[in-house]
Amino acid sequence: MSFESIKLQLLGPWALVASTPNAAAVAAALVSILYIQRNLPNMPKTGPERPKELLDALDRNEDIYYFGVGSNLSRTKLENRSVCGKNIHPIRMEPCIIYNCRLAFNLSGFPPVEPAMGSLEPLPSFYEKNDAKTDHPSILKRSESKPLLAYGKQECHGALIKLSAHDYELVYRSEGGDQGALCSYEEIIVVCVPYDKSRAPVRAVGFRVREHARIEQDPCPSKRYMDIIRE
Repeated sequence: MSFESIKLQLLGPWALVASTPNAAAVAAALVSILYIQRNLPNMPKTGPERPKELLDALDRNEDIYYFGVGSNLSRTKLENRSVCGKNIHPIRMEPCIIYNCRLAFNLSGFPPVEPAMGSLEPLPSFYEKNDAKTDHPSILKRSESKPLLAYGKQECHGALIKLSAHDYELVYRSEGGDQGALCSYEEIIVVCVPYDKSRAPVRAVGFRVREHARIEQDPCPSKRYMDIIRE
């Protein structure tokens, strides 16, 4: 068996994509097609409900605090997220911690190239410590996603990012927030505690994977994805 035939069996359509002149454009189209095919049976009819607290702040054009995990832990990656040719300019970015949540890799990807992407996942204690009915949309459901390994401390470390209302919306759109029912994330309100003890806790917006796109148990993320987080 030739190397090319082995590569085709392992990578499937991705092996063909990589050999095409317009590989990036073809890959983007293929990702969209595969995503729809995979999630169509459980696809919701509408986009995610957005928290009223966030919508009110956006209406007042206030700065928004966003809790970044996954690739958005990288300032360079975040700044270079381009939507309609517009980059993002964080006002402030600092490490913080959220209790009663975990870092999850439960956004369905395209294995073996990219098994899963990162998100914020509430733990059962989140619903006991927070008034979810008040702070979160009614569609927010109790956690059913399980970590790959046993999760010790009930906390998640990430980046507390202060953004203008305009730049926050660019981040939201870059994560598929303008795709309606196809949107993979829903916004939830969380309390971030900065590492700097002189700074008070801050209410921020985190992204949780919606039920139709959520993997029941985290797979191991790719080395490429972990390298972005570690940089």
